[in-house]
Amino acid sequence: SLIFHYDLEDKAKDFLAKIPKIKLKNLKKIYSHSNLQTSSLGRIIDAFGSIVFNLEKSSYEAQVGLMCEAFYDKNLDFSYKLFVEKGQVNFKNLILGALQDEKTKAITGMFNALANFIIDFSKDYDLKVLLSGGVFQNKTLLEILKAKNFDFFIPLKYPCNDSSIALGQMVHFLNLEK
Repeated sequence: SLIFHYDLEDKAKDFLAKIPKIKLKNLKKIYSHSNLQTSSLGRIIDAFGSIVFNLEKSSYEAQVGLMCEAFYDKNLDFSYKLFVEKGQVNFKNLILGALQDEKTKAITGMFNALANFIIDFSKDYDLKVLLSGGVFQNKTLLEILKAKNFDFFIPLKYPCNDSSIALGQMVHFLNLEK
């Protein structure tokens, strides 16, 4: 759906050609009639990885994240640019890179883009950052943030997986100004 959302069908011709026509037709129909959205970075990474690795479906949770770790090159100084547009993170450059770049470049660019965005966003708003959710169990992403001397917190008393997302949402709600 990110390919449709960012109007990348022309750039994604080769990738989309691998999908059976009836399935692609159904996906387009679902996308055009759906108002469902995700705020899950894990789903964005899954979509990215499905393009890079030509995966139709994941076999287990965090499969794509683990596959990506194997292709990250810390010596490659490359990053895609992520930005906020109309209150949402725009991942178009990430998806375009997944479609056009070879695996190592695409994956390195993705990890570096996520790290750079987290750092820049927190500086722009002078925020202390608590990272939780399955994506932030990714060793590579955390190591990039540490290498850039970025201070962040991770849950110590609770699992750093998706169960801590609800805890973070609760803390955020309880600290909203009335």
